[in-house]
Amino acid sequence: MQKIYIYEDAIKLHNFVSLCKNTFEPHFERVSIQKVIVLLKDDPDVKRKTKRIREIISQKGKCKDVTKLKNSLLSFNMGTFKDIKNNANNASFLHTDKLLFDFDNLDDITKAKANLKKMPGTYLVFVSPSGEGIKAVFQLDRCIRDIDDYKQAYMGLAESLKANTGLTPDTTCDPRRLCFLSHDEELFFNPDVKPISIPLKSVPRTPKTLCAKFACSDKDQDIIKIVSSIIRRSKPGYRHNARLKAGHSLGGYIGAGEIEEQKALEALIPIIKRNTDNFTKSIKTFKEAIAKGKKEPRRFIEVSKSSNDLLIPSHISKTDLSTGAKFVYALLTKYSEGGECRPKQETISKSLALSKRSITNHIKELKQKDYIDVIPGNSFNEEANRYFFLK
Repeated sequence: MQKIYIYEDAIKLHNFVSLCKNTFEPHFERVSIQKVIVLLKDDPDVKRKTKRIREIISQKGKCKDVTKLKNSLLSFNMGTFKDIKNNANNASFLHTDKLLFDFDNLDDITKAKANLKKMPGTYLVFVSPSGEGIKAVFQLDRCIRDIDDYKQAYMGLAESLKANTGLTPDTTCDPRRLCFLSHDEELFFNPDVKPISIPLKSVPRTPKTLCAKFACSDKDQDIIKIVSSIIRRSKPGYRHNARLKAGHSLGGYIGAGEIEEQKALEALIPIIKRNTDNFTKSIKTFKEAIAKGKKEPRRFIEVSKSSNDLLIPSHISKTDLSTGAKFVYALLTKYSEGGECRPKQETISKSLALSKRSITNHIKELKQKDYIDVIPGNSFNEEANRYFFLK
């Protein structure tokens, strides 16, 4: 029988993880860790895809075919979330009592695996889909319920692992981060492991400014926020198009003299780097899109909320947008703060005396014609959609 460590009410969720069928449509279900073990060792689809990924890498290296196949694999994370079907944001994070680490580009997989198995708290170890890295899960001595606490515990244990094994784990400390399943008949699994005490490390909170090395105005910050949101929210398989879209938008602002190119790139390059498997190619695509966008200058819209009059902005008054879409856009600008807003659909509907269905159609039109971008709200928390102005 598996040994259970009790900390408050976490016992019911102690043995469960969030499983995602594929990253193209990231919907999650809560499953037992035992099911993940079975999938890693015996699932024929995982076995077939793992074998194929390694064959492609041996022939072509890490290419688009590898990324596409990898994204079709089952994946999981160790976090427990309020909205189990969509782990879209850390506001939904509940708790976890395990931490998962990636060790990439290892010279000796067998030796690295042996070293990790000796570490206190080692719960699960298996080889990554590429065959060039290792995934390792560690059982903690307490339940983490806070994002900042999670980051401190993650970074503290990462430093301990590096000091004791000589292996450097990936330091992306995000409970939402997915781990792809990989066939490994010789995986290490110890359900009776004694939990490890978490060595905490002070982790500074993310600074509000996105321009670390330059003096940025509020407008600079707002433009970078709009462009970075397009990149950050793109799903695997759509990231190339997102970089093109983001680069073109940024190029328009640069072409109109709204922001300096050097400032924008300084802030956005780290975001692009975290969002790609091929940074050199991705940054080239992004810069080419900027160059094209410069040929179509666009002004950054800063709207005052003090006016009670609903005026259609001049830059859309003579466009091919429907009249309803123009009024919806005008209303959204009244709520604008830093290039974005999040009024509830009910508020938009009442303000314009239009049905919710009409509002939905007009927003869809604005999105399709690249006037705005939309982040759907979390229905579980009754959050409103977030609207980002692109023109």
